[in-house]
Amino acid sequence: MKKKPSSLRYYQEGPPSLVDLNKWTLNIFIPDQEKPIQINYNELRSIIQRTENRRVVCVCNWSIRRTCTVIKE
Repeated sequence: MKKKPSSLRYYQEGPPSLVDLNKWTLNIFIPDQEKPIQINYNELRSIIQRTENRRVVCVCNWSIRRTCTVIKE
């Protein structure tokens, strides 16, 4: 059986460059807002997280159990 190529392709030119975490920001664009929300690296790291083991069930009659880390509400 011949394996089909993935429809998702990721490309990178050369090795990743170093990131200055003092200047790095995450921009979150929200519809109908003029400016994005900007979060720096330290603010992002300070978000409280929770690790959970959950089962995801699909209506197509399959399920999968995975451990993931989510932002605590």
